[in-house]
Amino acid sequence: MKYYIKINKFLLIIFFFSLFLFLFLILKKNNIDNFENNKYIILLGDSILNNSNYVNEKLSVYNIVKNKNLNTYLLAEDGATINRLDKQIEQLKEFPYEKLNNNNTYIFISIGGNDILEGNISNNKKLENLLNNYLNKIKIVKIKYPKTNLYLLNLYKPLKSKYEKYYKIIETWNNLLEKEKENNKNIYKILDISKIIIYPNDLVYSIEPSINGGKKIAEEILNKL
Repeated sequence: MKYYIKINKFLLIIFFFSLFLFLFLILKKNNIDNFENNKYIILLGDSILNNSNYVNEKLSVYNIVKNKNLNTYLLAEDGATINRLDKQIEQLKEFPYEKLNNNNTYIFISIGGNDILEGNISNNKKLENLLNNYLNKIKIVKIKYPKTNLYLLNLYKPLKSKYEKYYKIIETWNNLLEKEKENNKNIYKILDISKIIIYPNDLVYSIEPSINGGKKIAEEILNKL
């Protein structure tokens, strides 16, 4: 009887050890997947990248990206304009320089929409001045962190009739952003969301990224790594 009990205890120990090893290997695999290539992602700008006020926070653009890449950080703010970028760029100093100035670091910036909607941008000259202000800030980032990968998101069209008057300005902004990329020696790349955020269910209140739209944006970000 004692011998039988000893065997059962031994088998239980083997069982629990195997279970522990199995769980450890699963967690290790997930950890490796999340930190694959040690990519760092930093999100700057406005509610296109910080849409947590409009959807379940767990399904925001930031959290969808972070679930796939743990080294993801959010500095973007709901309602931010181009001038707010100064503070967000200043916050980059909180990261170790060697992490930022690195080929494995990706900074995504979405800004300009609030400026256009709130700033009464009625002609191309005003729009060009606005874009130049934006690009001057981008140049500062690139000078400080020349090795980092910079992606600027273009703008999609809000899907409501009251915003239709801005459609031509939005198209011009996107075209200028593409043109200036070449003029500035490709110091940044374009993340084109104007072609994927096109359906009503992509947006909340006809203007903010919905869960569906947020997933599309997050996928585009992850595809650039």
